[in-house]
Amino acid sequence: MAISLKNRLTFFFTRLARFEFWPYWIFYFPMLFYGLYLALRARSPMYFSAANPGMKYGGVMGESKYKVLTGIPADFLPRSTLIRLPKTSYEILKKSTKPAWRFRLL
Repeated sequence: MAISLKNRLTFFFTRLARFEFWPYWIFYFPMLFYGLYLALRARSPMYFSAANPGMKYGGVMGESKYKVLTGIPADFLPRSTLIRLPKTSYEILKKSTKPAWRFRLL
């Protein structure tokens, strides 16, 4: 069964008029030029990493969440524990069922 020209044109213009059907690169491609402009203006390709100067590479890549949390005073942190893998399920449950915890395991 062939689709009529009218139906094809209706489908085409519907997709053209509604931006949620557009491919993502149409939105991000212009941002490439803006990012290059900002990098040239700042004289650094990592200009955006200055947002978090306390973290290596500004927290953009390779940052350990655990290392960030160790720099925050304990009064401002939720109760938590670090479980290094591989562990058995028994060891994980034993560590995660402390009586003072309301939420057992995330």
